[in-house]
Amino acid sequence: MTRAKRSWAEPRPNGGGGEARITREGLPIVAILATGAGAQQLGVLAALATLVGVAAAPWAGVAADRRRRRPLMVGCDGLRAVALASVPVAAYLHALTFLQIAVVTALVGGLTTVFDTADRPGCRSSCRARGCARATRPLRRRRASARPAGRR
Repeated sequence: MTRAKRSWAEPRPNGGGGEARITREGLPIVAILATGAGAQQLGVLAALATLVGVAAAPWAGVAADRRRRRPLMVGCDGLRAVALASVPVAAYLHALTFLQIAVVTALVGGLTTVFDTADRPGCRSSCRARGCARATRPLRRRRASARPAGRR
């Protein structure tokens, strides 16, 4: 088995990379139900995730190029898990606020950008430039088939 095929076959730390559906849809629903957020506040949540992701992109590229990718990806997943776990804990303690949901949304957006940036450049190290599109075909199929199943 070639290095590229072995790379596509092995499981990723978060099951394939990308922002989970709970982050895209769950946090806004929690904001509505727990804090009574309105349309403007939901717009702020969507903008936060996007803007922080855009702001993190230059740093993410540098980090992915200069550090080992796997520990960077695992660290991003761990931090995302801690941030997301703080929401139900705060709700259980009756301390959940819109500000916390906004901060969690921003953190997850930035960490997702770093994770995705570290996840994608693996092609360069595992295949030649001409064969990169062919070598990444299994990964693209896996991601495309995961979308109808409810994942990004």
